This record gives sequence, C-alpha cells and structure tokens, in this order.
Amino acid sequence: MTDNIEGVVKLIEDNGYTPLVGKNNSLVCCYINGIKTEYQVSAGCLRVGYSNSFDDIKAIGLHVLDYFDEEFVNNALKNWVDIKLYSVEDYETLIECISSIDFELESPSGSRSSRSLNTGVVFENSNFSNAHERATTIGPRFMNMVCKASGMDLFKMDAEWGTDDAGRIDGVEMDETEKFPISIYECQSGIQNGAYLDDEHLNKSLLRYPSDPEIAPTLKKIVILAGGYTKEHLITIKWQSELLKVKNIEVILLKTNRIEDKIGVEIVNY
Repeated sequence: MTDNIEGVVKLIEDNGYTPLVGKNNSLVCCYINGIKTEYQVSAGCLRVGYSNSFDDIKAIGLHVLDYFDEEFVNNALKNWVDIKLYSVEDYETLIECISSIDFELESPSGSRSSRSLNTGVVFENSNFSNAHERATTIGPRFMNMVCKASGMDLFKMDAEWGTDDAGRIDGVEMDETEKFPISIYECQSGIQNGAYLDDEHLNKSLLRYPSDPEIAPTLKKIVILAGGYTKEHLITIKWQSELLKVKNIEVILLKTNRIEDKIGVEIVNY
C-alpha cells in the first residue's frame, strides 16, 4: 500500500485539497466539507469521520452507502467509518462521495482551531484595516515587525518561495551571499480575523517545508505567525521543536496583538 501514497497525494492535490501525510507514511488524508478523509496505510482501509460527532459519523456512514457496497462498509463504529477498500481508485470514489455531502454537520472537522471558539485580535478599524494574509507576508510595513520579533533580516527576505511539491512558502530568509535559504516564515490564513493556527499550516511549517530538498540542508529557523495557538498545537510544536533542535533548527512562534488601533506581533513562549 505504501506504493500508492504518491498517487493518493497527487489525487488529493488534483482535486484541490491539501494532502497531509502521517508519521512513517501511516496514512494520507485531507479535509473535505469538514470531514477527515483518510487513506489508511497501516489499517489497510479507507476511513472517514475522525473528530466528527457521533451523530455526524452515523450520517456520513449512511451517505457512504450510496457510493460503496454495504459489504465493504463498517459504519457501526463510534469514532469513524471504515471502508475495507484501499486502491487509489477507491479513494477517488471516496473523495467524490464526501465532496457531494450537502447536509449540515454538528461538529465539522478540518482543524483543531476550527472546533474552537478561540480567536486572536482582528485588524478591522486598525492601522492595518486593509491588510490580509498577503499583506503580512509581502508587505514591508508588516514584515518589518515580523523580522524584528523573530530576528530575520527584512532585506534578505524572498516571498512566495516555490517548493518541490508545488507549494509556496510565504517567506524565506536568504544567507549573506543570497545563495541558500536559512529561515522560513509561514502565516496563518485569516490572520486579519485572528485565526488560530490550523492543522494545514502546522503541517506545512514543521513537516512539509522543512523537508523540501532546497530548504532542508541549510535551514536554521522556522517562524510561524497566527492569531493564536491551541494547547494541543503548542504541545505538538514543543515536541517537534525538540526534534528539530538536534539539527540546530529553531522554531519561533509569533502571534498578533493590538493596543488601541495599533496591530503588532509578539513572541509566544511554549
């Protein structure tokens, strides 16, 4: 089944979703309509509904029967629905199935922060009223604050750095000779609305981008900006940062703050 991982990743990207690969290639998944949709390598099946409510999972299980024969579907589980099939073609059918869901979910999945009411500061009626994610990644006025807080050099920053898997890093700091990258910077989507770090940006910041062939050999610093961080994410980041320390890579977390109508950034201790 591990031979299918590359095909599943491409399939997810071709359908406009973001693939997430589990530790030791144990699974590949993406979030569709608030539902975690998994290609389970270790379990030898397809799996949907993890982190949704019990009632959601029951509804998802019934919907799955419109696309897969009942003999392959185990929808009597409390925490997810399993489909005892695992070809790339079967996963393509599952994507079509979950994409077609039009009923309302009780507890959408997709990111830890999406299940939380936590939000950070908003930019409305501030000195960055017209700013959004792009402004915080390529706008020199905002990037100057990010660089001062994180120790990066604004004049050595390149934006929208292309990676081997076709993703683009929000910002990359180059070395003195401007020949290789030494820092990467990732900003959470919806930062202007105080969005907390989500699973997608966590994965990109700490797993996908640092593993890129042009980044990995010379990387010294990872900088993440979000409206805030859940306790669960902070635990994950702390664990991952300990592993990265072995390679002399520092992880710096930043969050936005606001004093009256002035937006700023500050370091988050974890």
